[in-house]
Amino acid sequence: MSDIKLYDLKNKKEIKKINALDIKHIIEDHLKEVFKIELLAKDLILEENSNDAISFLGLDENMQLVIIEYRYGKFVSLTKKGLFYIDYIKDHLSRFRMLINDYNKDIVNQVNYNARLLIFCDDANSYDHYAIKQLPYTIELIQVKYFENYLAFEKVYQSKNIDHSSLKLDLKKINYDLYKYISDFVLSLGDEVIEVGNLNYLAYRKINTFAYLLFSDGIKLSILQGGKYKSYLIRNVDDFEKITSMVEASYDEC
Repeated sequence: MSDIKLYDLKNKKEIKKINALDIKHIIEDHLKEVFKIELLAKDLILEENSNDAISFLGLDENMQLVIIEYRYGKFVSLTKKGLFYIDYIKDHLSRFRMLINDYNKDIVNQVNYNARLLIFCDDANSYDHYAIKQLPYTIELIQVKYFENYLAFEKVYQSKNIDHSSLKLDLKKINYDLYKYISDFVLSLGDEVIEVGNLNYLAYRKINTFAYLLFSDGIKLSILQGGKYKSYLIRNVDDFEKITSMVEASYDEC
């Protein structure tokens, strides 16, 4: 699995020797620009008289909560804190709905509160992949590499490639065979692609989203073209076959 993004730092302060704290600050300074994640809270204390705190809680472009954690070194526990935070959000949903209400009251009922866990690390191995694979959560492992004036972000693993937990639409009541044909093609573009449902649409994401499948007045596929999304009505397989090259280009663009 390989989804690499390069971020140019040449116009920033030059870092001769970068450390874990530098990387954390750089990532958080550019989460909106690079990862399409808005900040909701930093160092969010969970309970009084407790040291438990979510270091970074965000909201992604598909209005899904995002927990961000960092791991440095091969032998540091990879997911335990993040999994605890995911369960905490589920058990204290009213608190996080209030947090969203303070951020933007108009989207409270549109947010996907089944948080995804985004882990940035400087090293990962097959044991990490195996551990993540066993878990029923959306967990993405992104390895960070530094090259002079560039940071490389490579999604090296994810827990699963389909998450319909917040989809309110019954896919079997639509043209299911056509949906599956489209979905299978898009997912086959790379094993780092994930299909995420929220309310009545599906988003297809590598690190960022490159396509949406919309279910209103039939099936519409919205794909990224030159930095903007353009929608196509898909009535049958032939309609989809006409734009498969554009879907591949959208995947490459993201």
